Amino acid sequence: MAVPSPAAAMTAQDLLDRIRAEDGRILRTQAEGVFVLTRNEGLYQWLLRLGGARFSGGSYLLARDGPREYDCYIHRIPVAGGESIWQAAGR
Repeated sequence: MAVPSPAAAMTAQDLLDRIRAEDGRILRTQAEGVFVLTRNEGLYQWLLRLGGARFSGGSYLLARDGPREYDCYIHRIPVAGGESIWQAAGR
């Protein structure tokens, strides 16, 4: 369910489109959770500022000398409109 908020300027679909445009991978769980995996630290920080939550420390190395990947729950970010992030991620 969408969370009404005066600060919510984006719809769920707008948010997901922006995440994908900035190289975020969106994953949806069966229990109405949605999270993003990305190597883009700027995208990760932006999602946290919007209300996303770190998952399990927030980041990890893909290999000993490899790139860092960031992990963020996004289903609690307030969005405009009647569609939730979980619903939009299922399309």
